[in-house]
Amino acid sequence: MKNGTACFLRNYGGAPESPNRSLFLYRHDGEKDLHNGYYVFPGGTIERGETGIDCIVREFKEETGLNIIKPRLKVLWTCDNRERLLGGRTDREDWLVQMYIADKFYGELREEVRKNAKPIWISDDSLDKIKMYPGDRELLELLGKGGIFEVRQRYQGEELVLFDWNRVD
Repeated sequence: MKNGTACFLRNYGGAPESPNRSLFLYRHDGEKDLHNGYYVFPGGTIERGETGIDCIVREFKEETGLNIIKPRLKVLWTCDNRERLLGGRTDREDWLVQMYIADKFYGELREEVRKNAKPIWISDDSLDKIKMYPGDRELLELLGKGGIFEVRQRYQGEELVLFDWNRVD
């Protein structure tokens, strides 16, 4: 099982001309990219000796150019991938992901830090129009609720067949 992090960054506009929006990575590196054509949460693999907070701060900066301030743990997310079809392959490695939320940041959004992942702000009224994995959409619902959650998801092929969650705080 791999250990990773992800972060849901919200930017509250506060004015009609500046809507609430969230930052996603649009993945677009063709068939060799497991997530090609999808919008995903910024994040990545926890390195040896690194804490979850250290990892998400580092990964977020690497992938977006932004420094997140005081990310808060929101979900411990177990991804059971043994029957999942992802990138044309099954039996992918399972992941345990520490999902954080943040709403404060500084720095300038880079056009594209990695050649296969472009950071893009998505307004709230467009979230239902972007291509996301079903499990990620389910997570969006939890991220708006109070509390900290433990989540387990499982796919069969490309279909999400299990999304269980428990509030743990």
